[in-house]
Amino acid sequence: MGEAVLKYFLHNNNDYNVSVFDNIYKEISPSIYEVIRLINGQPVFLDEHIERLNNSAKILGVDFSINIDE
Repeated sequence: MGEAVLKYFLHNNNDYNVSVFDNIYKEISPSIYEVIRLINGQPVFLDEHIERLNNSAKILGVDFSINIDE
């Protein structure tokens, strides 16, 4: 999570009071964290990673989808 240390911060060309920093980043910018293991430069269980990534986006209501070719 980021940190706001002054009175205001900018997000998507809008300025906000630092008191709402946590709310803005929780509500406006949900995050998805997915780690892909590589062995000899090749991804391991890539199909499963992509499925998890797409499911996480769906749960968060994020308009995102990727497939193995992308």
